[in-house]
Amino acid sequence: MSDDNSKMSAWRVPVSIDRQFRRAGSGLVHYRQLGHGPVVGLLHDLPGSGRLVEDQMVALAAQGYCVLAPDLPGWGLSDDTVDPLGALSSTLCGYAPIAIIAWSGSAVLAEQLAAKLADAKLVAIISRNAINLTPPPFQEDGGHLDILWTHAVEFAVGNISRAQKVLAEWMSACPKAWHDLAIAPPQAAPHEVPQFDCVEDAIPDLKRWFEDQIQHTRIFHYGLTGRLHLRISRPLGKIVHPPLICLHASPLSGVVFEPLMHKMATDRLVIAPDTPGFGESDAPDRPLSIPELADALLSVLKQFMIGPVDLFGFHTGAMIAAELAAAHPNRFRRIAMISAPLFTDAEKEWFRNHYTAKPELADGSHNKERWQMFWNWRGPRQSIENYARNHAQGMRGGPAYHWGHRAAFDHDFAGCLALLNQPVLILNPADDLAELTRRAIGQMPRGDIIELPDCGHGMLDSDTELVAQYLRQFLDDPI
Repeated sequence: MSDDNSKMSAWRVPVSIDRQFRRAGSGLVHYRQLGHGPVVGLLHDLPGSGRLVEDQMVALAAQGYCVLAPDLPGWGLSDDTVDPLGALSSTLCGYAPIAIIAWSGSAVLAEQLAAKLADAKLVAIISRNAINLTPPPFQEDGGHLDILWTHAVEFAVGNISRAQKVLAEWMSACPKAWHDLAIAPPQAAPHEVPQFDCVEDAIPDLKRWFEDQIQHTRIFHYGLTGRLHLRISRPLGKIVHPPLICLHASPLSGVVFEPLMHKMATDRLVIAPDTPGFGESDAPDRPLSIPELADALLSVLKQFMIGPVDLFGFHTGAMIAAELAAAHPNRFRRIAMISAPLFTDAEKEWFRNHYTAKPELADGSHNKERWQMFWNWRGPRQSIENYARNHAQGMRGGPAYHWGHRAAFDHDFAGCLALLNQPVLILNPADDLAELTRRAIGQMPRGDIIELPDCGHGMLDSDTELVAQYLRQFLDDPI
């Protein structure tokens, strides 16, 4: 390779780096992207642009990270008409969790950005000596370039090739960006954030932070009954245990598991689908039985099941979990439940009549009647706000909101429990199904019941730590 080619290789943009624009308010933000994995946002030094951190992007991508490096407004190719904090948060808000590494000149902005974004943290600052630079006016003989070159060499720590690249970026910057930099009052970088001489030195801190982070997302997948809405949480660190699938009660949705997912997804994949017809999942064209609901869920969930998985079902979700485990014993490892009611024929008839559809009336009184149906079974620590949220989930079922109850009261749950050879744990709160759940003792070959007399409806929110503790003891037991 000739000397000129060698210099051009160091100068040009690595072909692997993707470059995109994103509209943010009154202008565009230009950013570079490279790699796959946990997301790292790189905020370049000021004065400068994202072009100056391309080598650092390559180094981080080689370590298994997805790196985003925006040009700060007015620098590089980003418009100077956008608000820096608003534009950067708009560009990066779709990524969570995200670790931010900033150079000294952008450290304060990076701290504000980390505070604004959800699941974001300023993990490290790459330090350098402060440079007090006000660009000189253009001179006919080019003398202003001599002044800038002196500062560029200092900025590049004596690296002549890098100084030339720095100078090119400085000369391309918008006048407003220089003006804003000149009038900005000096601010100290956050003391609690580790400072390093180069990006490579920050990688151990980066790895430690990501090991404790959980990625939460929501997606739609098509199955037997149309689109199924799923909440998915996964650790960015090591996955130690089999996946956990959480199945909600009727007429709720997977939202009831969100606090628990934060606790359980530190070392496993956790999935909480909305049952067909509830939450945001498409409704079937007719009421489905418990086995049919199980098949509809499995048509989507099986793509996440590389090996055996665990199940956690709540009320109707417990029946669906038992049905799945009985029908597919090799797919499902352990089953946990909140309540496992066994009804007599007379009780089934009473529950069918009590939890039947409430006709929609012109005076709206049906809404109040639905509200009062579960009011007396609230747990001692369930807030009225939480009760209202759960009630709203039931309303989303529309005319079919009672279909889940209908399936439960028509199901042979006792016969299903008797088929389970897997370990089963039943948590029995003091709710409307407590006495009926005690009948499950002895129905399961390998089942156990834990009484929770101080809990009731809403326990997944009000007693999350307690539920997570029992689940971990049961699911993580090596025996």
